[in-house]
Amino acid sequence: MRREKAIDPDKVAIYIRWSTDDQGDGTTLEVQLEGCRHYVLSQGWILNEDLIFVDDGWSGGTLERPAMARLRGMVKAGQIDCVVVFKLDRLSRSVIDMVNLVLEEWDGLTHVKSAREAVDTSSAMGKQFFYMLVSFAEWERSVIRERTTSGRQARAKEGYKASSKAPFGYRHGERTGSYEVDEAEAPILQQIFQLYAQGVGAKSIVVKFNTEGIRFRGGGLWNERTVLAILSNPVYIGTSVYGRITRNPRHGKAEGETYWVKNEQVTVVDNSPFIPPLVEEELFALAQQIKAGRRFKTMPKEMPSPRAIASPYLVTGLAKCRCGHSLYARVSPRDGKLYEYYACMGKKTKGPVYCSARNIPREALDKAVEREILARYGDRIARKRFKEAVTANVEREKREVATALAQVEQRIAKVEAQERQVRIDYREQVITASEFRSVRKDLLDELQALRSNRQEHLATQARLQQQTVALSAQLKAVENLNQWASLAPEQQKRLLPFFLQSLHVWMRDRARLEIQAVWTG
Repeated sequence: MRREKAIDPDKVAIYIRWSTDDQGDGTTLEVQLEGCRHYVLSQGWILNEDLIFVDDGWSGGTLERPAMARLRGMVKAGQIDCVVVFKLDRLSRSVIDMVNLVLEEWDGLTHVKSAREAVDTSSAMGKQFFYMLVSFAEWERSVIRERTTSGRQARAKEGYKASSKAPFGYRHGERTGSYEVDEAEAPILQQIFQLYAQGVGAKSIVVKFNTEGIRFRGGGLWNERTVLAILSNPVYIGTSVYGRITRNPRHGKAEGETYWVKNEQVTVVDNSPFIPPLVEEELFALAQQIKAGRRFKTMPKEMPSPRAIASPYLVTGLAKCRCGHSLYARVSPRDGKLYEYYACMGKKTKGPVYCSARNIPREALDKAVEREILARYGDRIARKRFKEAVTANVEREKREVATALAQVEQRIAKVEAQERQVRIDYREQVITASEFRSVRKDLLDELQALRSNRQEHLATQARLQQQTVALSAQLKAVENLNQWASLAPEQQKRLLPFFLQSLHVWMRDRARLEIQAVWTG
């Protein structure tokens, strides 16, 4: 029978770990250190400050931590005879990791003692008790975590928005998870969206606000990152999003690992009864299009510049010559009169050798585009056809993604149950360690692939949700065509991108105007 390693009083180490997940359970760094010190002294051992290992802010979901790495190295080198922890879960939150560490890697090299639990790994019975104890600890924590998560998700599905700080423009309401409009901040918030939609960039908004003395919450100066975060937050149209990001358990394991990662399960509730909207959906959708630098499938690929929007010419910023270059506004004086044209930018910058296109009379092109828009979308039947066309594809894709996602979720649940059963079989010694590692690896590989597939479906759902918001704005734009004649040129130009995906124009001769347009619907 193997003789167990004796404990040298000079070679006793203390290991402490704390992370934000442990908030509220009383296991602060100070509490752990004080408890471990008292335990070491009570055993008649020597308190060696050089053998105190602290991982501050590191999750217990992995063993890859700086202080743990140094501790493992010293144990392997025979420099430590006993490791004292405040509680066993300080070593790891995972049963498998803890068992592999204590009963395999450290077996015969060092003992593990807990200041708060009767743990002794120097005997076979003690090792079995240790295994049972860590199993129950993980089970208890997983139950608490599942209950907490389920409760939060249930509240999120009702439309509550749980966060420690209310977004700019709001304050916390009387009911937990609800928001109320902050009368002082809301006008500033709305001005941000209006300026951005007019083509004023985030950096320019920051300069404008800071120069004019318009301050962020608490009197702080604005910065570009804050403005962009506000422009991306769907809470301002009354949408509650829960679980978009989560803490990364691998944070710090390798260079480049971020603290936050995208979550696999996201709860989205539109028109939450607990979040009053501050921005119209059409304006929010326009801000997303500008911010992303691209458009959805139902929108043109490029956004007209602020200068193009301000121009009275109807299609500047959208229309292109047959050579592919943009058309710009040009005024030519002749016989005491001013004639307005669209001219090719390629011809202007590269000369007539590159493009010989004629100038296009502004009135002829503007009227032609206007007639086509009103003919396609102007009457009630045309609008109905348009609505059906732009919503049918999105709704069909939504149903397909929902079905595929449900199938993946079912498979994930089945594989997770199989993985849990394998762990139980290993704990009850139904299967050997090698069988356990082999089977569990296959199951975890399949789980990883399934979760990746689920993430793709969730990303598609998020994209479709954004498209739905854009479509809502688009359908609202259709209704505005009833007042087309009374709209200002700038308002008419803002409606064009909702109908016109691309426009190429040139003069075939002095009298014939050629138009190649791709319309929505």
